[in-house]
Amino acid sequence: MPRKYHTGSRNTWMEAWWSRMRQKNPNVVFKSKYTMKHTDGGYQFTFFCAYCDFCCKTGWIRAESSEEARLLAENEARMEFNGCHSCGKWVCNDHYDMQAMMCVECASEK
Repeated sequence: MPRKYHTGSRNTWMEAWWSRMRQKNPNVVFKSKYTMKHTDGGYQFTFFCAYCDFCCKTGWIRAESSEEARLLAENEARMEFNGCHSCGKWVCNDHYDMQAMMCVECASEK
C-alpha cells in the first residue's frame, strides 16, 4: 500500500485543541513514529500515524541541531494528527473518534 503524503493544510479545530491541551498540561508530548533526512540544506521529517501508513512530511527545516529541528518539525506535524485523550497515541483522522476524543481502539473499549 503506498504511503499517503499530506502536506500543508492546517486544521484550525486541531490548533485550538492543541492550544487548550498545552494550557491544561504543558508537558504533553507529541509522540509519533518518524523518519529524518539530513542534508546541508537542513532536516526533513516524516511523521506516521500510530495505526496506519498515513504520514505528514515537513518542509526542510534549518536548525542548529537535529533535536532543535525535531521540535520544530513536531510543532508543524502535530496539527495533522489527533492525540488520544486516553492512551496518548497520535493518530490520523481515520483512526480517531472525534466524539469520544480518543483513538478508535480506546473508543471501542469504552
